[in-house]
Amino acid sequence: FIRTASVRPDTVETTPVVERVLLEGVDRVEARFQRGGQWSVRWEGDFAEVYRVIPDLIELTIVFEDQSAFTVAALAGGRG
Repeated sequence: FIRTASVRPDTVETTPVVERVLLEGVDRVEARFQRGGQWSVRWEGDFAEVYRVIPDLIELTIVFEDQSAFTVAALAGGRG
């Protein structure tokens, strides 16, 4: 994964760009979402009822080419 960023907030065509390698050797990134104890690999929200449709937990897993993995989970605050 490569991060590309401008060195100034108001960019023009000649604004320098900096690229940094964030991760190498990534095979895939997986995401899954939990709501009410049920896991899903797909999530569809509804902007009309944001607090009723936000997942309780979001989990992202980065799987590397050697099949080792890094997983991070975060509470999303879906339940009031």
